[in-house]
Amino acid sequence: MNGTKSSNNINNLAIIIGLVFVAYNAVVFALCGFADHNASFWISIVFANVSLISVTVCAFLLKGKKLEPRDWMMGYPFYRHGIIYVITELVLSVIFMVTDKQGLPWSIAFVVQFIVMIVFGIIIITCFMAKDTIEEVREKVKVNTAFMKMLLVDADMLVEQTEAPELKKVFSELRDQIRYSDPVSNEQLADLEGRLASQVDTIKVNMTCGNTEGALDSCKQAMLLLSERNRKCKLLK
Repeated sequence: MNGTKSSNNINNLAIIIGLVFVAYNAVVFALCGFADHNASFWISIVFANVSLISVTVCAFLLKGKKLEPRDWMMGYPFYRHGIIYVITELVLSVIFMVTDKQGLPWSIAFVVQFIVMIVFGIIIITCFMAKDTIEEVREKVKVNTAFMKMLLVDADMLVEQTEAPELKKVFSELRDQIRYSDPVSNEQLADLEGRLASQVDTIKVNMTCGNTEGALDSCKQAMLLLSERNRKCKLLK
């Protein structure tokens, strides 16, 4: 749902900015014409169009992405910064166009709008950096939780495949312990988790061979290893 909402925001932003780009240039040149303009006018036109084009390009680059970039400081999404930048730049460009004939040095128009562009650029860079960091963390967590998820699937299958009340009770206990265990693995627990997985595999083998006692013993060993694993997980936090 969040991914869809983010994609819709980006698509809407790209469409709106594209329409503003066409309307802005059409109105400006319809009212002001192409001749008898000083440097401030053309500088403002350039910066205004750069703002519109850059935001549109960024929006298209983000099209289809599930995670929308947000800045580090305020947590605002990209599209909000894009709108603020475009509105600020359009207001400034109109102001400098109006004062074009008043003898205002072109350098002031350039410096002010250049600063606005740089500030937006910095914000967007931080947005994308934050996005990459979040995606990296999510991917790492996804990998670190894979072991316990697979172990839970194995425990569920053991419960479903056995008919013996005694075995079903013990397997259900193992499944519940896995379900409520810390889902995030740690590299330092690799050996312990390997032995835990081995015990679960041994349970499966014993069940296939009809060795009830062996299955019960392996299940108890697995629960002991799981308990040890959970205690060490807390110490490594």
